[in-house]
Formats: sequence, C-alpha cells, structure tokens
Amino acid sequence: MTIAAVLMAVGMAVLPADAQQKAANEGDRKLRIGDPAPPLKQGVYLKGEPVKGYEKGTVYVIEFWATWCAPCVKAIPHLTELQDEYGDKVVIIGQTVSERQNEKIVKSFVTKMGDRMNYRVAMDDNSEIPAGYMTASFRKASGHMALPLSVIVDQEGRVAWLGHPGGLVYGLKKIVGGSGETD
Repeated sequence: MTIAAVLMAVGMAVLPADAQQKAANEGDRKLRIGDPAPPLKQGVYLKGEPVKGYEKGTVYVIEFWATWCAPCVKAIPHLTELQDEYGDKVVIIGQTVSERQNEKIVKSFVTKMGDRMNYRVAMDDNSEIPAGYMTASFRKASGHMALPLSVIVDQEGRVAWLGHPGGLVYGLKKIVGGSGETD
C-alpha cells in the first residue's frame, strides 16, 4: 500500500460511511457531469453509419453493453423505442465492451436482434488501450463500471447524464425537452 493510500484510509476512517464512499468515488473520478465528453473513438461499426464526432445541437446516448449481460439485452428494445421517439434529435450508439473484441459474436447477436436493435452499434477500439478506448474514457474515468451504463452527451458536447438505462428516459426529457415527437 502506498503512503498516499494509507493517509487516505486513515483520514477517511474519521468520516461517516456515506462521506467515506463519496470521498472515495470523487477521488477516482476524472469524468463528471458537465465535463466535455471524451472524443468518440470506436472500432468497427456493426450497424448504422459511424459517428466520428459530436455535432453541436445533437444529443448523443452512448450505451455501454455486452451480449452476455442480461440487463443490457433487456434494455435494447427500450433504446430502440427512444431512438424512434426522438429521431434525429438523438443519436444512440450501442457501445460493446468486454467482448474481447470478438466481432463475429457481436455481429451475429446484432443480426439476430434485427429491428429490435434499431440504432447504431460499435465495437470498442482496443488498438492502443487493451480494455478499450471508450471503456477507459467513459466508464472507468467516470467510476461507473457496472453494465449497462448509459451516458448522455448534450447539444454542447458535454456529459449531461450517466446511469442505468432505466432512468434514461428522464435524462433525455430533461436534456432534449419533452418527448422527441413533433407536432
């Protein structure tokens, strides 16, 4: 254990449990709500047009998921509904993680899902970072390693919301305004 870790542990021992958790979380995070979103750097896109960067005025949802993650698979139809509802106002990207970059498995899964998974899907880029660029830049940097994880990037290219996709509809209503339907 490093000296810094010992000092942090000793210092935290006098804090209440909830304050200890908050301090630990804050110390680990490098990406917070309101920060500029890390650049998009994905590997192969398996579905939809690749997104090279954030366009001002567009909201992005980056959904971190894996084929083996039951809650992730359960969220897929909901994400499709949101993509249909918001149309061009929101770009949803299903960002695979922890697939050991096995494109064949993910591609087969996406093909089998068909229109039930009607949004962009990309593999993570692990050419420079073994765990994957998107995983390191978003999940690890934000301290949110559980799957599934939804990240909303607002119209200005800033991280506006992070959480479980079950709360995504509320985040989108707050950021985009109302539902995505037009009159």
